[in-house]
Amino acid sequence: MNRNTVFNFVMFILLAAVVLGGWWYVDTTFFPKPVQPAKTEEKTPPETKAGPTNPVEKPKPVAPPTQVLPAEPFRLIKLGNEECNTKVWLSTKGAGVQNVVLQAFDHATREGKIHLDDNGQPYPLELIPGYKTPRDPNSVRSKPSV
Repeated sequence: MNRNTVFNFVMFILLAAVVLGGWWYVDTTFFPKPVQPAKTEEKTPPETKAGPTNPVEKPKPVAPPTQVLPAEPFRLIKLGNEECNTKVWLSTKGAGVQNVVLQAFDHATREGKIHLDDNGQPYPLELIPGYKTPRDPNSVRSKPSV
């Protein structure tokens, strides 16, 4: 080690000690901790203490059980209509988004072709479908028919 490295190490240790000491001083001087009152022991009446005069403790009263209310069924809230570009269904269960449909865009297949219904009309683009869509695990790996 050369002399410059040793000097830098010693200066680092000294500055770190000054910073930590200054931090402690500022913390204790300008931000004092509130003094907590001393805890006093609560004295119990002699009839509830177990001992030679009263060998058995009296049972403590039991609180009545609380009544559990049934969960409120969740509701779906619809935002948008046929004139809007987006239709959104919100759910009150977990504050979730149930369905998001962009009507200005058409749904496409995996190959990029427009997905048509039985009448030949394109499906609107569903960003978040409101139903469970079955997926074939092999469909992603197989090549599309072009």
